[in-house]
Amino acid sequence: MKRLFRENLELEDESGSPRVVCARCGFDFGGEQEWRERGHTKRQSPTAGGPLMKDLEGQFLLEQLFCPQCKTLLDSQIVEVEP
Repeated sequence: MKRLFRENLELEDESGSPRVVCARCGFDFGGEQEWRERGHTKRQSPTAGGPLMKDLEGQFLLEQLFCPQCKTLLDSQIVEVEP
């Protein structure tokens, strides 16, 4: 049985052990706790999210998480620049 876990991700529980899978290509991200670790992360200027983010430059980055197999965007967040 599959059910929506997040946008573009599904939670699959066919073997008795829940697995997070890409809704587009079926890539297996593992369990609910470690799925982020298997994604491809890209960090860039916050202005990549739009010109209104200009005030955040230098202090924050736009972090995006993609499926490593089909490159579908799975998550976006603003993260503080590490000193």
